[in-house]
Amino acid sequence: MAEEKPYTYYDVETDLGSQEAQDFIKFQSTRNNIKEPVVSSKKKVFNPLSLLLFDPTLGPAAWIRKGRYNKKISEGKLDQVTDLERLEFESKGDKNRGIFEGYLNPKNLVPRDKETEVEIVGDIATGAVTGVPLGLKAIVELLTIGIDTGSGKINDKFGTNLPEGYTEALDKVARNFLSYSGEPETLAGEIMQLGTQFAIPLKISSTIIGNIPKLRPLLNKLPGFKGVADATIKAGSKIKNTNRFIKGSTNIAQKMGTSGLALGASDILGSGGERKLDPIFFQRTNEEGKTGRELAAARFANKIKFGKEGALIGGLFPLLGPALGGFAKLVGFSGAVAFDVAGRVLNPFVSPVFNLMAKDPLIIPSLIKGVRGNADVIFNQFGTRVLLTLGGRGKQALTRQLPEYKDWKRFTVDSTDELKVGLKKIDNAISYIRSAGGLSESGAVIKSSAKAEIRASAKKVQDLLASIENKSYDLAKSFQVLYNGKGTSPSLMNKYADEVLEFLEGKRKLSNLPDVMKSTAQLLKNEMKQINTVFNKYIPEGDSISHILNGGTKSYVKKSFAFLNNPARALPESEPIFKNAAKLAKKIILKDKNLQDEARIFSENSLVKRVTNEIGDIKNLLSNTKRGGKGEGILRKSKMTQSEAITEYANVMVRQVLNMGKVDNKNPLEILRRVGEKFQLEGFLKRGENLPDEIAKLLGQERNLRNNVLFTTSSMMTAVANKQMYDSLARIMLKQGQVFTSEAAAKATKEGARIVQIGKLDGMQGLKSEFSNLWTDAETAKILLSNRGPLDFLAEIPLWNNYLKFKGGVQWGKTVGSPATTTRNFITAADFVMQRGLIGGRASVVNSVKMQVDDVYHSGQLAGTAEQKLLANIEEGIKYRALDENIVITELRELLAATQKGTKINSLDTLIKATGDMKLIDVMGKVYAAGDHVWKWYGYNWYKSFLTDYAKNDMKRMQTWFSKVAGQELDLLNNDGSKKTLQEAIKEASGYYVTNTMPTYSKVPPLVKGVRNLPLGNFVAFPAEQIRGTFNVLNISTKEILSGDPILRSMGYRGLFGSFVTTGAKGIAIQKTYGALTGLTTELMEEYQRNLTPGYQTNSQLVALSKAVEGKFKMVDLSTVLPYDFVNRPFRALLNAIDRKEINQENTFDFLFGLAFGEKGPMRELFDPFVSTPIGNEAFNAVLTGTTKSGKQIWGELNSPEEKWDKSVAYLAQTLEPGALTSMRQAYSALTGTEYKGRVYDMKDVLMGLFTGVKPYEVDLNKNIDFLVNDYKTIRSKAFKGSDMYDPTTYGSVISEEFIDIQRNIWLEQKRIYDAFVTAQKFGVTRTTISNELRSRQTSYMDIMKIMSGKMDPITYSKPRMEEKIKELRENDRINGFSDKREINQDAFYPRGELDYILRQLNSQRLDEPFMFDQMQAPTIPTDQFPPKTTVEEVPENNNQTKLPLEPLPPQPAVRVASNVNASPPFASLPKNDQFKLLFPNG
Repeated sequence: MAEEKPYTYYDVETDLGSQEAQDFIKFQSTRNNIKEPVVSSKKKVFNPLSLLLFDPTLGPAAWIRKGRYNKKISEGKLDQVTDLERLEFESKGDKNRGIFEGYLNPKNLVPRDKETEVEIVGDIATGAVTGVPLGLKAIVELLTIGIDTGSGKINDKFGTNLPEGYTEALDKVARNFLSYSGEPETLAGEIMQLGTQFAIPLKISSTIIGNIPKLRPLLNKLPGFKGVADATIKAGSKIKNTNRFIKGSTNIAQKMGTSGLALGASDILGSGGERKLDPIFFQRTNEEGKTGRELAAARFANKIKFGKEGALIGGLFPLLGPALGGFAKLVGFSGAVAFDVAGRVLNPFVSPVFNLMAKDPLIIPSLIKGVRGNADVIFNQFGTRVLLTLGGRGKQALTRQLPEYKDWKRFTVDSTDELKVGLKKIDNAISYIRSAGGLSESGAVIKSSAKAEIRASAKKVQDLLASIENKSYDLAKSFQVLYNGKGTSPSLMNKYADEVLEFLEGKRKLSNLPDVMKSTAQLLKNEMKQINTVFNKYIPEGDSISHILNGGTKSYVKKSFAFLNNPARALPESEPIFKNAAKLAKKIILKDKNLQDEARIFSENSLVKRVTNEIGDIKNLLSNTKRGGKGEGILRKSKMTQSEAITEYANVMVRQVLNMGKVDNKNPLEILRRVGEKFQLEGFLKRGENLPDEIAKLLGQERNLRNNVLFTTSSMMTAVANKQMYDSLARIMLKQGQVFTSEAAAKATKEGARIVQIGKLDGMQGLKSEFSNLWTDAETAKILLSNRGPLDFLAEIPLWNNYLKFKGGVQWGKTVGSPATTTRNFITAADFVMQRGLIGGRASVVNSVKMQVDDVYHSGQLAGTAEQKLLANIEEGIKYRALDENIVITELRELLAATQKGTKINSLDTLIKATGDMKLIDVMGKVYAAGDHVWKWYGYNWYKSFLTDYAKNDMKRMQTWFSKVAGQELDLLNNDGSKKTLQEAIKEASGYYVTNTMPTYSKVPPLVKGVRNLPLGNFVAFPAEQIRGTFNVLNISTKEILSGDPILRSMGYRGLFGSFVTTGAKGIAIQKTYGALTGLTTELMEEYQRNLTPGYQTNSQLVALSKAVEGKFKMVDLSTVLPYDFVNRPFRALLNAIDRKEINQENTFDFLFGLAFGEKGPMRELFDPFVSTPIGNEAFNAVLTGTTKSGKQIWGELNSPEEKWDKSVAYLAQTLEPGALTSMRQAYSALTGTEYKGRVYDMKDVLMGLFTGVKPYEVDLNKNIDFLVNDYKTIRSKAFKGSDMYDPTTYGSVISEEFIDIQRNIWLEQKRIYDAFVTAQKFGVTRTTISNELRSRQTSYMDIMKIMSGKMDPITYSKPRMEEKIKELRENDRINGFSDKREINQDAFYPRGELDYILRQLNSQRLDEPFMFDQMQAPTIPTDQFPPKTTVEEVPENNNQTKLPLEPLPPQPAVRVASNVNASPPFASLPKNDQFKLLFPNG
């Protein structure tokens, strides 16, 4: 055994005490870890002076200075660069001084390293400025190309010597310009350059194409063409209008031609010799070294190629909408028919079974009752008491009866009852992960119902408006001949909309509208009348403005204002409208002494004065011209006269009014009230008089059907719904004892809590509710009145706000923007209804698909009862929360809304809103949500049919259902106070079934909603809803079985069976079926997962779709198409972890640690969707490190900064691109045979992904062999990393222990690779392939034989390093004066005999047998057998255990290993010292 004593000290006298000696003897080993720095792409920095380049006043002078500076740099005249130029163009903000002092203070700028840093603002400005000249230069190239080509032909024909170098000369001018202006170096600058470069060409081409129809009159005047054009157009219109297919095809072809022609012409005009981006579909003609006509010909060829590519891409744009629609309809109806047919076939077999089981009222219900009872004891009783005990309330927890859970919400943390305090704290913690949050279940239902009412009414109004607009468009298009002549279709569209507006205002009869408009206009008027009537009923007496603005007149529509509807609307002070409003404001100020005082105070605290003081020091530095020596040419003088102050304050008042409309989530009524107060418009406020003309024009009073109707209805229906909600909350919560009519009653019940009156209610638009007069504790009041989530404040931080928009955009592209994902969303959502066994003829998926198709694609095209029925169905679905609750769409919508809440709308918000309003984007969102709506509407109608049969026209049976299944009392009153009918109760119960068993966004807990504001997870609401839905299916189904009603019992068994199928049996059945067909059985695929798949697929459900041939086969990951795979994934992870423990001989601690924190463990699988890195963040992390999560290399250490930048940008573009673009690339790869992401796609696989959502991919295990061999070759280089064996401070048994640990790791790695080789051979990979790959990596023949035969190749230690260690120790002793005081025990620091012995033992270790040092058992030594015998007994052969010939180390006696393995603990579980005493009893 190794010597445990490092030194033997001589018996000499010393003045040092033992502690002093120990303190003096210190050993430190240093290693050279210095590496060459990794050079990255240029760092983006900021110089505040670059903002001058964008200033309209100071900008021109700044650009002149920049041009002069660039010229000096390009000519190498560095000594002529002035201090001002260095400050402006070679400096950056000092980050060490903070934001305000370092970045925003020009006095504190520091020099910028131009080799490694680029100033981002100046770079973007450079792109903006250089783009336009380059665009113009590209247009002029057409002229020079013609001249050069023509001159060349003339010279060839006539022998002349005309110049041919105009194109080359133009290029030289462009190069000189770029050397003067500079070129952008960042991606943002290049994008800006590209946008400005093509602005003029696109405008020119669009103008030319848009004026083509005006050529018709000219054609009619030409001889022989008179009347031909008109006759041709009329004949074409007649044919087109009589055939719907021809009509649609003609419109699409026309759009394709226009779009393709516009983009193609723009590319020809705008693409010059400086364009960096090559064509995608064509090979760019080489221009290098060419001059004259050759350069002109090459340049023109490239322009044509760019033009052809632009025409091709532009022509495809109009096809996206129809293609998406046709694709969605095909997938929808195909899937619906298949489901309906399968359901009708299966239902006759399963329904009798469930009905028969339902006849048993005792046996199975008793078993289920016992299970629920045990769960209640474990979680509700035992679990709660444990938490109370941990919270310091053990006495109460153990001695008192616990109140019912539903009563915990009534308690307060300020109570004198310790038990109630503890239970309330537990309830507060649970509220973060509870769907209802801090509300009671009934309170949450009332609030969510009110929101649903608002959405339902808004949806109906918007659909009716869209219908009117579509019909107006169709009517206008019917006058196509007129449109192509002197009339305009847009004006006709406005005419029809104005006529409908006049009808709503009571100025036009219904009979005077076009026939196609009458039904829709009447429906819209009825809806507005109903909203108006209800609102007027609730208006308090004396609230004149609410009555005047929203009701009490014959018109059901009010005027809207552009400053509310268009936040981007801007009015410069120089505009006459602004000036006239300011004059009116000035008159008001002159009449009001208080306003005059405000104007004076404002002038004294003017922003102008503060700005003057702040930048006065650098004013002369930035100005190159003298302005009388006073410097007053740029800035105003800071002191104003009284008249100037009033004039300025009048302008301020006008700006304040305009800014009122630039806040999101605004209340239009409240804003108009504030406008009236600001301008003292007493007649407007009290009597509803018209606004003064100056103010009406300032606010942008509109005559617009959509804006006026939405302005009229939005505030009213929100106020009505909120009024009814608060009234219902008052009624229900008074009954529950959570709110009170008096402060005294609240104090008596809520003992110790701070009592408050509920007070002001938001969103009431002047309406009143008794709820505001009630009393409760402060905590309950906050929950009732606040709509903020726990992390919503993050969305209000400016920079974080923009990050959340980026996160939402990326997630949109990967889900809504992906046709394959949209299809998968529809196909997999069938499991939502399957989980409850909703099959059979009670409802039709085909009808559900038809309704969604009509809503998405035929809105506005239906007429009469068809449109009325569609609108009624959608309104009902939203009202009862069966529709408009898609997880992905709603989460993205909520994320965007959170980023705009309470903030002024900026240009980025406007861009996002404009993008969202694009028709294609809107349709894609509707199609994605429809995939969810189809199944929810089907389930809702299935439940309505079932509950109608159950209720048997008896309201009491529905009350029983609510009590026994929903666990709540049925409220017999609606929110509006009317008595609830039986049909309304059935609809409410059907909505309960849908929202509680299917993913529903309004049911997502507050904490999970808050996670969306963090850089964690992707759509975290969906996995949370999977867990909730699965639990609720089991909970509701067992409640139904215990209800005592045979009809409900049958439904409960149906639910349990459906849950069994969707959460487990379905995946197993698919695996077994394909295993039988392909020969790749479940067991073989599990071995493949264990040994060959990447880590993220370890716990997936993998299915081979084809037979394996030479290691190649097609596979699909069922985890991506089984929505409830996430629920049972942790259980699979647990089973896999148990298997790994047995195979790899993990000790108990490692096993438990892996369960809790391991990458493949069950806890990681459970929480991974909530804490994983979002898509966008993961991509940026990858480009920063140069390696993806899966190990793919993006860029290498030897790449230049430019190469790293290019590769990183390409990777980001490819990773973050919308799914639709990815599908196009895959299809292009399949069509052309080109590689995409390292493989050529199969068109069948691409189409299968698009039409079914299932994405097969090809597995080639031969490629895996390459990685495995690489791993094998790197084992030795990694073995001793982190080891302290060679450290001078390491001695004794620690060395041998660590050496065995290293060998164990070597064995595990070699075993992993060997197992992978064995598995690969079962899939057809030959031993020859593996051997050849090993030989190609210079692996020795002996090593190849070992790994192929399954023998371990132990790694030896370094004798030279060990000897060097001893030398270093001796040298340290010599230097420190210890040589004459002690002797180094060499065997303690270098136990050579033990290390060699371990290696000899491991030479017989096999990779398919347990690690020998973990299999050795501690001896059972009888008390009468001392000393131990010196003979060797071999371990008996058992389960292929390795025979361990433990040869003795002379003169050491051998170890006796007991044969009775059950009598002693495993060797690996013993302390290390005991292990070595067993191995080396004599040292």
